[in-house]
Amino acid sequence: MSAPHLAFGSGRLYGIPVFPAALITPVEFGFLQECSLDISHSIKELMAQFQYPVDVARGAGKITGKAKFAKISGNAYNSLFFGQTETTGQKNIVDGELHPIPATPFQVTITPPGSGTFLEDLGVVNAATGIPFTKVPSGTPTAGQYTVTGAVYLFSTADNSSGISVNIYYSYTVATGHNIAI
Repeated sequence: MSAPHLAFGSGRLYGIPVFPAALITPVEFGFLQECSLDISHSIKELMAQFQYPVDVARGAGKITGKAKFAKISGNAYNSLFFGQTETTGQKNIVDGELHPIPATPFQVTITPPGSGTFLEDLGVVNAATGIPFTKVPSGTPTAGQYTVTGAVYLFSTADNSSGISVNIYYSYTVATGHNIAI
């Protein structure tokens, strides 16, 4: 016996590509949170020589829509709107990886998940207070500062002696998955 199909929220949104013609498979955008559709048009009046219009008709029209998603598919947007060729690999973000500031040399070397390659620094925050550290271009950082070279974050001796742990935010690339250039 199969489980019944359950519906929650506003539903799902599907699209059918029109270009290129070979890609006519319907694609699910994702799960909708909410959606709206607005239909409007202008009114045209034929005045002639009289004070009041002798005729009124609908003019140009416009249909617009908005949708908010709980889950969205990048492949759907690519196949429905952009039509770009996918390449292998993807860019991911680590949202606050926890690290204690170690003793000498007061540095943390990032090892991205999934054999990924470090791409760029997105900031450092004191894990206990939520106060962001200040990135300095080079040299020896002071308390509450850091430098980053490649995947190596360097902190001050003052932060280590205070026993501070930090959340490090960064992006990285992996060889799996797909991406498109828009």
